[in-house]
Amino acid sequence: DQSGNETGFRVDRQSAAGGEWAQIASVPADTQTYLDTALVPGTVRYRVCAFNTTGDSAYSNVVEVTTVAPPPEAATGLTATPLSANRVRLNWTDNAAYESGFIIWRRGYHGQFPAFWQDLAAVGPNATAWEDQDVYSERRYDYKVVAWNSSGDASASNVATVQMPECDGLPDP
Repeated sequence: DQSGNETGFRVDRQSAAGGEWAQIASVPADTQTYLDTALVPGTVRYRVCAFNTTGDSAYSNVVEVTTVAPPPEAATGLTATPLSANRVRLNWTDNAAYESGFIIWRRGYHGQFPAFWQDLAAVGPNATAWEDQDVYSERRYDYKVVAWNSSGDASASNVATVQMPECDGLPDP
């Protein structure tokens, strides 16, 4: 703050290069910081000017800030439904606002003992379903779904378990 007679400061934000500047705050005299809590991931620019009863000062230099998305929220409500003896449909609720996609994990069983989790497939953002066509009849499988983005992974969804029917248990749709 290099003003000695300001009434306050106006804080302006520009959301896109070449876009319109918008006043986002007016703060009292002698204020030296402002916290912008209405950001979305991306690049924004800020500028500040002092004001008083006689008018506005020149604008400050422009500062550019790039924010990143937080890790996504976890998917919920995962279900696994056998469609035939060798096809399973997964459905889940997408709770993430900024996911880059989802990783689908599966583990089979050797008798009563679970195998290791395997990274099975990746689907894009906003997906809420996927079909596994590489399963065997009369076997048990567990599934989980993990949302991800450049900031990290969400917690895994709930685990959905399916017991595959015998070969003639369900017809192919």
